[in-house]
Amino acid sequence: MLLFKLKNKISIFFIQKGKHIKISALIVIFIIIGAFAWRPIADVINNRLAIHRFNNMSHENMIYDFEYLITALEENWPFFNLSISANGVDVHVLAENTRAFLNNPANDINEPFDFMDIMQLYFFGPINQLGGLTLTTSYSDFFNLQSSIVHAIEQGANNRTTFYLHELTQKQEVQLFYDRLQNAGRGTQSLQAGQMPIMQFDILEAGQIAYMSVNRMINVWDDSYGRDGMWQHELRAYNFTQNIEGYNHLIIDFRGNTGGSTMHFRSLVLPMFLREFIYLHAYVHYMGGTYATLAREVFDMRYIWPAAFQSEIEDTPPADVVSFESPLPYLDAEINFTHTISTRLFNIPVYHYYGVMASARQEVLFDGKIWLLVDEYTASSAEAIAAMLKYNDIVTVVGTATAGNMSFDFEPAIIKMSLPNTGMVVQFSVAYYTCPLGRPFQGYGIQPHYINRPNMDALETVLVMINEGAY
Repeated sequence: MLLFKLKNKISIFFIQKGKHIKISALIVIFIIIGAFAWRPIADVINNRLAIHRFNNMSHENMIYDFEYLITALEENWPFFNLSISANGVDVHVLAENTRAFLNNPANDINEPFDFMDIMQLYFFGPINQLGGLTLTTSYSDFFNLQSSIVHAIEQGANNRTTFYLHELTQKQEVQLFYDRLQNAGRGTQSLQAGQMPIMQFDILEAGQIAYMSVNRMINVWDDSYGRDGMWQHELRAYNFTQNIEGYNHLIIDFRGNTGGSTMHFRSLVLPMFLREFIYLHAYVHYMGGTYATLAREVFDMRYIWPAAFQSEIEDTPPADVVSFESPLPYLDAEINFTHTISTRLFNIPVYHYYGVMASARQEVLFDGKIWLLVDEYTASSAEAIAAMLKYNDIVTVVGTATAGNMSFDFEPAIIKMSLPNTGMVVQFSVAYYTCPLGRPFQGYGIQPHYINRPNMDALETVLVMINEGAY
C-alpha cells in the first residue's frame, strides 16, 4: 500500500512537472514569436509617428533645428570665425539675420520645405560653400550619398565614419524628408556636368601648343564607368602623350572642374610629365566638437593600421600630433583648435595603381612648359591637384582664384549631419589645412600666377603670353 501511494505521488509529480514544462515551452515560443513580430510592428508604429511629426512640424521644431545647426558649426566648423577674411561674408551676421527671419511671426513658415528654402536663401547660399558648408537640397544627392555608403560597406569599409553615415541615412526623419522632396518634384539635379566629356584633347598649334581639358575628376575603375571606360581613357591619354612629344607648351584646363576622384588624373595624366612623387607638407587642425573628433579618430586610425587604409605604393609617413608654444604666423587666433597633425597631404604616385600605361611612361615624358587654367568654379579635389602642381613648381597657373573648397583624400575632411526634426542633411569640413606657416589651403582659393588679361579669358591670356614670350 505504501509503495502504491508513493508510486502515485511520483506519477502526479511528473505529470504536473510535464504541464509546467509544456507551459514554459509555450511561453518561450510566444516570446520568440513576439520578438520577431514586434520589430515590424514597432517599425510601422515609429514610421507613423515620424510621418505625424513631419506633417505636424511646428515653427518651434524648425527654430530648434536652426539653433542645433549653429551650435554644431560653432563647435566643429573651423570657418565659423573666418568668413570675413575668406570671402567677405560674416557667418555670424547671416546667422542673426536668419534667426530674426525665422522668429518673425509675420513670415509664413508652415512646413519643412519652407524652412529648407529659407535656410538656403538666407544662410547657405551667401556662404557659397565656404569650408564645404552645403545643404543637401535634392533627392538625387541624398540617394547618391546613401548608395555610395552601402557600396563602401559592401566593399569592406569598416571605419566609424562609414557606419555613422549609414546610420544617418537610415534615420526615419531623414528618409522621410528626402522621399517627400522627391514626391514634391524636387528630386533631381543638373546632369550637365555628368554629360560633359571627362577629358578632351586638342592641338592648338602643330608642333608647339597642345591642349587638354579635364572637365571632372573620376575613378575610372568605378563600377559606374566599367573597365571599358578605363581602357578607353587610357588609350586616348596614351595616344595624346605620343602625339605631343617635343611640343613646347601643354595647356591643362581645370576651369569648371568641381572635383571628384583624382584617380584618373593621377594615373593617366601625371605620368605624362612626372616620374617622382610629389606631396605637400601641411598641418591639419581640428576643433573639439563631436563631429570633428569623429573625423580625427578616423584620420589617426590610418596611421595605427596603415595597411588597412593605404596603397602599398604610397609611402606616406606617420602623421605627428604637434602643439605650438606660439601660434603659427598666419594661423587665425580666433579658431579654437584642440588637435593639430603635421603630415604630408596628397602624396601622389606617378604611375598607375594597376600597372597600365607603362609604355607611355617609359617612352615619353613631356618636358615643355605646362600651363594650368583655373577659375572660381575649380573646386574640391581639382583645387587640391592645382595646389600640388603649383606649390611644387610644376605648372604656371593662369585665370582667377579657385573656389576655396579644397579637399584631400587621406582622411574624412567632410562630415555630414542631420537636423533632428526636419531630417535635412548638412555637410561641412571639419579639417582645416594650412601650410607650415599657417596659410590656409581652404576658404581662400588657389591664387593664379597670372590673372586674366582685360577682356580675355584664361586660355586667350595664355596664348597671348606664349606669343609674346612673356612668361
